[in-house]
Amino acid sequence: MSIQGQLLEVTVIGCSKLKDTEWMSQQDPFVCLEYATTKFRTRTCTDGGKNPCFQEKTMIPLVEGLREVSVSVWNSNTITYDDFIGGGRVQLQKVLSQGYDDSSWSLQSKSGKYAGEVKLIMHYANASKAQVIPISSQTELTLQQPLTRQHIHPHHVHHQLILLLISQRHTLLLLQCHQHIHPVKHTHQPFTPLHHKPNCVIHQHLTEGSIHHHHIDERRNAVATESSVLPAQLVQCLILK
Repeated sequence: MSIQGQLLEVTVIGCSKLKDTEWMSQQDPFVCLEYATTKFRTRTCTDGGKNPCFQEKTMIPLVEGLREVSVSVWNSNTITYDDFIGGGRVQLQKVLSQGYDDSSWSLQSKSGKYAGEVKLIMHYANASKAQVIPISSQTELTLQQPLTRQHIHPHHVHHQLILLLISQRHTLLLLQCHQHIHPVKHTHQPFTPLHHKPNCVIHQHLTEGSIHHHHIDERRNAVATESSVLPAQLVQCLILK
């Protein structure tokens, strides 16, 4: 987002640990701000000395591509020229991204030595910082949502039950057709009395007959169990869903 023409609010709070340019009395400091073609000067803090207080606010129109404000502090003289105490550059990256900056900025004298600090409070209403919701807040919002149960229309349940019954009926018909097409084959052998057959042959016939009847009983029980249990299980699953 372009900052061209947007307003930056700057409040000059005060200075601290200023270099003293007076020999006989307290100095009278004031602060100047310069940004592009905008210039601002605070009132003179008479006898402010090394720690003057201003609490003055100004609005600065921003220029795209310019990310610093020049600041300078002077000692006011009524007879001669004003004395330069120190100056520095205020960076705007933080306030433009976060919308707020209350840092103190170091000042340097003409010789490059430390000359004190100036405190500014800056506000920018159109900050580009995206709002991030904390994880705890997201969890709280999730917990506050009501727990609802999905509504199933009775017509849908009835339709699904009909489909199940048709499917089961189709399965039973397939089983019956399979038994009709592939009947159990019985081998015809000449009748021989049991007392004329060896014991091993009699035992073999009895075993095969019992196994055959056992398989038929198991198939009938499985079909009966499947046809009686599946509808109840489906109804229960549909109700739970």
